Formats: sequence, structure tokens, C-alpha cells
Amino acid sequence: MPAGPAPRPFVAPDPAGGPDRTDGIVTFHEEPVANPAAPLSELVARDVSAWFGQHKVLDRVSLTMPAGQVTALIGPSGCGKSTFLRILNRMHELVPSASLAGEVLLDGDDVYDRDRKL
Repeated sequence: MPAGPAPRPFVAPDPAGGPDRTDGIVTFHEEPVANPAAPLSELVARDVSAWFGQHKVLDRVSLTMPAGQVTALIGPSGCGKSTFLRILNRMHELVPSASLAGEVLLDGDDVYDRDRKL
């Protein structure tokens, strides 16, 4: 059975009418931000564990996301990426029967502190 064409990365069409394909070459440009709209913040997760009911879905995950840098979470389906992100942005606490342990710190302040307004 003959093999089909090799897959190509998707690139959105250029609104100026340029090419809409890359021929397998993707170029990334990094542009510095002179004056960001808001101060940059460091986000730290320390020993984060999460449960849905009695089922433990994350076990002592720690990650530091330095201010001003892009951080990517990659992994197979079902490994906990979305759950971890929901913990970082406090959406995990909205899920019925969800609980967590550990710390999430934004510039050293606990985002789960009941007295803290975000």
C-alpha cells in the first residue's frame, strides 16, 4: 500500500495574500516587549496533589514558572495537564468533590488564601 503525503504543519493564511503553506519550515520570531501592560509575575506550584472524591489524580507536582517566560505543559491525554491548570487558576475548587493539597504562589502570595482577592 503506497504511503500518502507527509503531514504539513498548519499555518493560517496570510491576510496580505502571501503563501498559506510552509513546505515544512516554520519560523518563530521573538519580539521584546518594551513596556508590558502589567508587571510580570512568577507562579510557583509546590507539592500540589489533587483528588476527585477519593481518586487521587495528581501527586506532589511542583513547577516554577519564571516571570516573563513562556511555560508549556505537554504530556499524553489524561496525565493531569488540564487539572493542574485548573488548580493554578482556582477553577479546580469549583468542581464538585474536588480537593487539593500543596501551595500555589503568585509572587510569593498564596492564591488560595481566603483573605486574598485576585
